[in-house]
Amino acid sequence: MNTAVPAPPTSLIRGTNEPAPLQMPQLGLGTYKIGVEQVERVVRDALDVGYRHIDTAQMYRNEAGVGAAIAGSGIPHDQLWVTSKLNNPNHRRDDALRSFDATMRDLRLDVLDLFLVHWPMADSPGIDLVDTWRTMIEILESGRVRAIGVSNFQAEHLHTIIKATGVTPAVNQIELHPYLSQEPLRALHNSLGVVTESWSPLGRGRLLNDPVVADTAAALGVAPAQVVVRWHLQHDLVVIPKTTHRERMVTNADVFSFALSDEQMAALDALDRGLRTVESRLGADIMVTPADADDFDPQAFLVGAEPSYFYMDEATRDQVAAVDGVEAASAQLFLATARASCCSGRYQVIAFDPATDFTIQPWISDTVGALDLGDMEVIVGANVGVADPENFSLFGNKLRVVAQFDTTGSTLDNAVYANFDTARILIDSSLDKGLNKYTTLDTGRIISSVMVRVAPGRDVDAVAADIQASVPGVSVTTSTTMVSGIARSLEATSRMVTVLVALVWGVGVAMITLIFVLMIVERQREFGTLIALGAHKGLVARIVVSEAVAVNAVGAGLGVLVSGVLITSFSGLVRQTIGLGFLIPSLSVIAGLAAGTVAAMGLVALVSSWIALRALNTADASALLKEGE
Repeated sequence: MNTAVPAPPTSLIRGTNEPAPLQMPQLGLGTYKIGVEQVERVVRDALDVGYRHIDTAQMYRNEAGVGAAIAGSGIPHDQLWVTSKLNNPNHRRDDALRSFDATMRDLRLDVLDLFLVHWPMADSPGIDLVDTWRTMIEILESGRVRAIGVSNFQAEHLHTIIKATGVTPAVNQIELHPYLSQEPLRALHNSLGVVTESWSPLGRGRLLNDPVVADTAAALGVAPAQVVVRWHLQHDLVVIPKTTHRERMVTNADVFSFALSDEQMAALDALDRGLRTVESRLGADIMVTPADADDFDPQAFLVGAEPSYFYMDEATRDQVAAVDGVEAASAQLFLATARASCCSGRYQVIAFDPATDFTIQPWISDTVGALDLGDMEVIVGANVGVADPENFSLFGNKLRVVAQFDTTGSTLDNAVYANFDTARILIDSSLDKGLNKYTTLDTGRIISSVMVRVAPGRDVDAVAADIQASVPGVSVTTSTTMVSGIARSLEATSRMVTVLVALVWGVGVAMITLIFVLMIVERQREFGTLIALGAHKGLVARIVVSEAVAVNAVGAGLGVLVSGVLITSFSGLVRQTIGLGFLIPSLSVIAGLAAGTVAAMGLVALVSSWIALRALNTADASALLKEGE
């Protein structure tokens, strides 16, 4: 075929040294998780179909195959757009420069079109976000890259690097799809001139079975994937759907002969769930746990405040795997550290079997890079205190921290991830030290849960019911049930908070207005004297208004300051109280709230001044002078 797909260009105006905006094709091919044995064939097919935008990364371990396909295509580089990303372990300057050189060798390019920081790694030991971005600027200024950008950055990360360097990224590549629309972050991108690029644009395939997507596709006579890709395009997003099948490449690119109506776009927009962390962490259709784990709540385990641990025989995994409709089953093993008795905090240890795991390893790979956890090696959450990565201790055991996640606002922030052998050593140590609620355990034969992936085309609820019926002594929870429960909890909490805030604001505004009016009324004699001495009422009005504004401004400022301190200091208590994840708002959100508070107090000042001035203006000076006699 070898005719370019008619994808419209997106202009890059930031993060480039070129005088004119760069033109980046809005539709491309993603290569995440395409193995080295097939990536060259896949990219060659994509180029032949007409794709001119290829997205890869050093983390994917397939850049050499991508480079071979591009070199063998015969397509001039000026007709292509190639994006790659800085690998997570290589954020320090010298490592980053060597990593970039390796990327260029593998891709067989002299100049790369777009180079991204793959993950912010803002909380990782020894890594400075600003230093990493300065290295990216250095690479840009070398002339070997046409544009630089970032991936998976949140608002606070963007503000930090822009403020420190003055250089705005050209692109922020983030997880984005109708289930996770990221509207606040997209709005920030628009204000900064940053292009938004969507990874996992089909929601890891989950969207293709959504009734709204299916109905829209049927109405238009197109495939569900085409509907979702078109949704991205009409939101002016750069989209890079991944597939290894040539026929799907053709389908995904055939999206320029139809358009979604306003009503159809609104229906897809309404699918937003905003529950990325929970769904990506669960990573499975079904979670199986012991029925006698009385204190265990799957929802609380993922987003609540307290770690949990419980056990069942390892044979349970094989029993679950044997149920019809189960495509994959992987065991996990849990341990909760005792509060301040063995360790630097209370943490949830989560172990997985590398041979069968399909939930934790992909999440780790997506977040901090592809890592093979060895014995006594761990990955820790953002709240886990790590003074020395080489000497992290649990139950008297020396562990090596190989990576640390960014903040999620859930129990993931207090989690320690390990392999089974490491977890069994920790459990044995907890038993020896008397720090385990169990007295004896055969650590070689225990598991805590079984994560289940249901075979394509099978009903999740039906398979869950079969597991419950055929495997004795277990409790079964589906991801849909869990996410729905979390969503309901969030909605209820949001409604409660909204009502309380409205009541507090209403009462507060009324009290402030009343107090200020009373203050002015008590000073009527003073104002009467001024008027009797010849002062114009306009002067009095200015005095009243200026005092009102000053008093309210000071009050608003103190209120914002105290609120910020309380939120920062007691965020953990808030999370524990509401039983849900709680993240401190980004600096941009806090700034917006503070500005709104000050503006509201200014309005209150004007209203209270107006009421007080009405009282003054309706009385003559002689009457005012008699006040208080």
